[in-house]
Amino acid sequence: ALQGRGVGQIISDSAELLRAHWRLWLGIGSPGVLLAGLSLLGLALSESSGLLSGVASLATSLLIAVLTTLVTGATSQAVRLLDEQGQASVRECYRQVFARFWPMLVTLVLFLGALVALTLSVYLSIVALVLTLGWSLWNAVVQVEDRTGIDALRRSWRLVRRQWLTVGAVVGLIALLAAFLGGLLATLALVAVQLPPVMFHLIPGLTSVVLQPFAALLLIYAYFNGRTLEDEAIEGGAASQAEPRGEQPAISR
Repeated sequence: ALQGRGVGQIISDSAELLRAHWRLWLGIGSPGVLLAGLSLLGLALSESSGLLSGVASLATSLLIAVLTTLVTGATSQAVRLLDEQGQASVRECYRQVFARFWPMLVTLVLFLGALVALTLSVYLSIVALVLTLGWSLWNAVVQVEDRTGIDALRRSWRLVRRQWLTVGAVVGLIALLAAFLGGLLATLALVAVQLPPVMFHLIPGLTSVVLQPFAALLLIYAYFNGRTLEDEAIEGGAASQAEPRGEQPAISR
């Protein structure tokens, strides 16, 4: 019988896969870290101020968001390839991701646009938080199920609604790791290297890119966990028409 994972097992399985294929994850994460680092360095060395500085900071933040999305997608593809073929290469993972680049970008824009619009109002911030959790598996949905845009977001919501606490714990752990390490590195850089103050806010973004392979592993396992719970509900009861079956990846069963 299929069996869903708990938070502890998701973390344990992700850490074990990270250890077993650390060269693969290093290769997947390196391009994003390099490009994000260069963009931050360029921003630090630029002499723009005022409006131009704000625009440059926004552009850098968006670039980091796209890089993080690419690394997440490549990690999802790596897990899929390891499960189906027993091996994966950095080149093939990114080839698969870029084959889905536009669906991924469209979904990212919808995701970020909705959240930014909601956070403009204090009263709607709680809605933004709920949607952040409910839509947190959208990249895995795009990579594994070839869905796009609103369809991918809705599918993520359906997978999360059976495991709110699990996904909330996973997303919370990712946010805590990024905030703690990013804040620590930003403070050290500000004190030791005397970087411009704007870098204090952007270094956590770079840290997120560095952590992204592990974060993406947590999310892809949460995705497969949602599909397993969905299948359990179908087996136990009642749906004549269902989504394609989603067994847990064999690499960690």
